[in-house]
Amino acid sequence: METILGTWYYQLLILLVVWLLMQLGVKKVPFLFPKRLLPVDIVVVFMLGGIYFLTLNQRGNSALPYVLLGMATWGILMTLVDVLLKRELVYRVFFLRYWRFVDLGVIVLYTGIVIFTAVK
Repeated sequence: METILGTWYYQLLILLVVWLLMQLGVKKVPFLFPKRLLPVDIVVVFMLGGIYFLTLNQRGNSALPYVLLGMATWGILMTLVDVLLKRELVYRVFFLRYWRFVDLGVIVLYTGIVIFTAVK
């Protein structure tokens, strides 16, 4: 029996609700949200949970640890490139650029998993 979080269309519904609440929150109480925080930055955290539940198999294994390992490796590589090429590491600029790349990667991966699950 499938759980609610293991069903792709319920996950999309949850993501839509979170997105709408974020949009409403940014408009109604802007002092709670930093100016550079986008709704996609918060939704990606929920997408990571969706990746966990959609790739969970019978033995309890998921693809999420590999995604997190890839994120860590990408962060180390970006740090090395910034330090070696620019000879400086500005934390604010680095973290924003890193998180935007993570956003893009997680969105592409989650979309692929949802399409694969829906077609299957």
